Amino acid sequence: MTYHPIQLYTGTVLKWQHRGFWQLLHDQVRQKLRTQLDRDKHSTVASADSQFMKNNRKKGSVYGFDGGKKVKGRKRHIVVDAQGLLIGVLVSDLMPQNV
Repeated sequence: MTYHPIQLYTGTVLKWQHRGFWQLLHDQVRQKLRTQLDRDKHSTVASADSQFMKNNRKKGSVYGFDGGKKVKGRKRHIVVDAQGLLIGVLVSDLMPQNV
């Protein structure tokens, strides 16, 4: 069995991400599930929540420091529909006005 360098796979996944393939695939799967649950394929109700993720080491480009809490980390924002199906996720840097 021949293995290819990880960069080959990483590059392909990133290319798909930039072209919107993952979002399109996710939206189509969610719409199909909603249809199977006898719901309209487009959600009319959503719920949002956020969670602080503490991190002592800087990883990636999204990273911040909250001077009020004196901690380093990120904040994860998640939106789901009424059935709990994921609509969107956003990771933002941690800033005092976000906490």
